[in-house]
Amino acid sequence: MVAKKRKTKRLTLKLKYKVQKKVRDHHKKLKKEKRKHPEKFRKRTKDPGVPKTLPFYDQVIKEAEEAKAAQERRREEDKLKRRELRAQAIAKKRDIGNINELIRTAEERGVKFEADQAVTANTHGNLSDRSAKAYYKEFKKVVEAADVVLEVLDARDPLGTRVPQMESTVTGQSGKKLVLLLNKADLVPRENLEKWLQYLRREYPTIAFKSSTQLQGSRLAQSSAKIMKSSEELVQSSKCLGADVLMQLLKNYCRNKDIKTAISVGVVGLPNVGKSSVINSLKRSKSCGVGSTPGFTKTMQPVQLDSKIQLLDCPGIILPGGDTSDASAALRNAVKIEQLDDPIKPVEAILARANKNQLMIYYQIPDFQTVDQFLALLAKRLGKLKKKGIPDRAMAARKVLQDWNTGHIKFYTQPPEVPDTKVGTTLITELSKEFDIDSLLSEEGSMLKALPTYRPSQTMVVDSLGPVMEVNDQEELEEESEEEEEKMEEEEEGIVEGGLTLPKDVCINMDDGSGSSKPADSTEKKKRWETPLQEFDPQTMSMKKFQKKMQKKTRKESQRNVKRTDDLTSAFQKFSGLKDNNDDDDYDFAAYFDK
Repeated sequence: MVAKKRKTKRLTLKLKYKVQKKVRDHHKKLKKEKRKHPEKFRKRTKDPGVPKTLPFYDQVIKEAEEAKAAQERRREEDKLKRRELRAQAIAKKRDIGNINELIRTAEERGVKFEADQAVTANTHGNLSDRSAKAYYKEFKKVVEAADVVLEVLDARDPLGTRVPQMESTVTGQSGKKLVLLLNKADLVPRENLEKWLQYLRREYPTIAFKSSTQLQGSRLAQSSAKIMKSSEELVQSSKCLGADVLMQLLKNYCRNKDIKTAISVGVVGLPNVGKSSVINSLKRSKSCGVGSTPGFTKTMQPVQLDSKIQLLDCPGIILPGGDTSDASAALRNAVKIEQLDDPIKPVEAILARANKNQLMIYYQIPDFQTVDQFLALLAKRLGKLKKKGIPDRAMAARKVLQDWNTGHIKFYTQPPEVPDTKVGTTLITELSKEFDIDSLLSEEGSMLKALPTYRPSQTMVVDSLGPVMEVNDQEELEEESEEEEEKMEEEEEGIVEGGLTLPKDVCINMDDGSGSSKPADSTEKKKRWETPLQEFDPQTMSMKKFQKKMQKKTRKESQRNVKRTDDLTSAFQKFSGLKDNNDDDDYDFAAYFDK
């Protein structure tokens, strides 16, 4: 059914002015009538609703009138009070004599604000420290459980995502092998990838890899083509590349080492280099959760690849002290962009490394001279404005960091010049034999011209951030973790026997006169304070670390012995009914014998 059209309310000007004139004439007539006959327009008093036949009618009416008058008085008084308060507030604002009071209150608010900021900063610092300790424990678990450790690097900046301290930890343990994995190989030109492979293979076995970017939960595609012989369409697709070469590398290691059982392969590296994505690509399913935010993986996650290989996913290594203001940590995507105290500093580092013309082309902004000018132009371009049209530079800086870390701004780095030295030749030769690298090189083949061609406006060469020289001090983290474990053990010490709390591994033997006693259990766990001292091994620890461990061990043993003696004494006193009372009781013998 068609709805009926409504009649318009628009009027012609003739009718509009005619209506206005009639309204004016009507009001004029009413005023004239009020002047001639005012009694007609006098307001009549409202009937109170009290019948006149009611006893005490006059008294009831009088009380009602008084109540009404009192209500009117209260209303007027409230109005006067509000008027006075308003006048006082205006006078207080205009009073120059109260400037000292204003200064004092402002200082108090400033001190309170600074205290709140300090508490917030300390809270974030403690959280990051706790995360660093927890992640370091997980890293130690992965290294101890793994036979081969894969260090995942970002192919755009392999040197900037390397952690030499972590590599020395892996290679310092006997029987542990380290393999470098250049992930995100599709984001760099093939010539640059070949140079990095040649540079890194001088130290450790290195494999190029491209993780799968498919969204389904299972049956992730793998390509059998070699990554150096893949076509442009295949490299730019969502399929995984390099999985066959990596699997062949691990099989060569098992065959050359004559390993009949399964091996464990740990996957370690900085946050957001693609560790979990590598595992999912090898497993061809979403076995591990992945995310673009640092710290997505919290604990070690074992993934069974096949009957012979088990993969161990490790949380990302936390950078020094968890400093959210460090520009290098932000550029490595090791901290969350939302937690950055000053996002403009990392952008300054980006502009110092990147090509200005390519940034102008990518963001479609005019020429700029300073970082503030660049962020202001970008904020206007993106519509990130504050009140009164002020550009929001912080939001623009976070957008630049997000584009940099997610790969929207394409860049790559050049490997350093290789010195003509023969250091580490023996190690490289041994690793080549164990992993049969020569056969992998022949399989990988030479470079082909089908690599994706990057125009100068699509990518740029930047300087590398350099390796991460200092991760959280391993010795301090080890000592803190050991202290936490010892504290937990001390809290658990003590067993309940006959309603009494006794020290651990201590019991009271009541002699029944038979002259025989049951020997202690031979399988009893050896006490910590009776374990032999650890010998110094220069290959696994430094002298300073060894001395610290020995001093701490001696101190802990003395504290345990003192605590054990005190607990045993108090237990015997409770058992025998003795009471340790050092209070001076006032006892009157005369009053007692007078009774």
